[in-house]
Amino acid sequence: MIDFGYFPISALMEAFPRYPRPSARLRSEVPLAPVPMKRDKAIPEDPRPVLRRLAAALAVDVAWMPDGTMVALFHHGVLRQIRADATVGPLLRPEGLPYFGLSVFSTRFPLELVRLRPKDANTLVLASEFAEAEVTLPPFEATSWSDVTERPLPARVIRERELYDKDFKTVRRQMVKLRPGNIAIRDKSPASIVGGLPKMAEAVLARFDEVIIGGSWTPTFVVKGRAFTEEAFCASLLADPIPGAGEALDTLVRAFMRRVGMSVDITSDEGLEAEEAQDGEIKICLTDTVLTAIRLSERIPAGCWRWIVGRDGLHDPYTTSVLSARVIEPLGLEGRDDLLKLAVRVSLQDFVGQSWQGSILGMSSMEAVAARLHQGALSPERLAGLLRSQLKAQARMGGLSWSTNAGQDTVLAEIARRLDTSQPSENALARLLAG
Repeated sequence: MIDFGYFPISALMEAFPRYPRPSARLRSEVPLAPVPMKRDKAIPEDPRPVLRRLAAALAVDVAWMPDGTMVALFHHGVLRQIRADATVGPLLRPEGLPYFGLSVFSTRFPLELVRLRPKDANTLVLASEFAEAEVTLPPFEATSWSDVTERPLPARVIRERELYDKDFKTVRRQMVKLRPGNIAIRDKSPASIVGGLPKMAEAVLARFDEVIIGGSWTPTFVVKGRAFTEEAFCASLLADPIPGAGEALDTLVRAFMRRVGMSVDITSDEGLEAEEAQDGEIKICLTDTVLTAIRLSERIPAGCWRWIVGRDGLHDPYTTSVLSARVIEPLGLEGRDDLLKLAVRVSLQDFVGQSWQGSILGMSSMEAVAARLHQGALSPERLAGLLRSQLKAQARMGGLSWSTNAGQDTVLAEIARRLDTSQPSENALARLLAG
């Protein structure tokens, strides 16, 4: 059988001025011997007229049988036999195909005509991403192209979703073991995690282009052949923190940032994403590692701060949405000027990135800051100074987004404009920012 896959039939008309000797393309879990075929006089020397008709009828795959009959699979999932003289058989609707219902062909789960059985030249296999089914073609019965009456064609499932899932899991386990940067550790204990993080950092430094595949990466350990991913090992360290955990996590972040470089915005469209999503939102690479390292350290580690200043709010709403709950609320702002600076910087990034349209104090990352301002624990002068200094630092990185041309004063004036001036402390802050 010849299987053209998804190659455009219109292109086949140009590619095949004379149809080549039939052969078999075999794709199966069990190796099959090629089907011996002799060239039949019924096979047309020039199949382009037939192909042209098929293209107009939305055929998606074709196969020539040894007797010269062509079988076409159409976009809506039916088969039709076609002779070399362009006479056609009836439309055949495979019945009993799993997971597809009436719409057996789709861009996500396409069907293909895959092979002929070696001992039965009238049997084809319909294959999709998740299943395979055999159909045995009936004897040819001539009809017309205008006859659209469908006749049932029993299909026998030979490879089901469960087998696909099993095969996929097996392949994935092997990929976990083989992928560079996935470090094998003895168990899931915090001690093993902390011991493995420097090795992972070394792999990032030495084999960065192999570790980062397709612009994404999720740090992963291998424990007894199974993946132990970033979210899970960070949760383990938070549940049972041990000395050196924050520093070990930051070692990985510093290695990553060293290879990425400050010239690359890690959260831009060209940046690097984690392979795992959270509630449908993009999670930027190393988000869990950074937030966990901050939680487990007395001060924000250098590598984590470098990661923070390399993000922008337009492309990383996830970090902003979880920063307060995962870092600021558990640690508190009392005596933690570094966390106060962190909240201000992240909020400014979102503000200038236009991912937030309200008051800067209304952001989830600024909830604790706003509360301290309203309670008098944080003076308007102190907060105004932080906003100015962090905005200046952001501007040096070219990170003012929409406001770059307008300048820092315009951003500060916009922040002041959105504050609630009926609240005394916010009114004082607005005057300081606008002045």
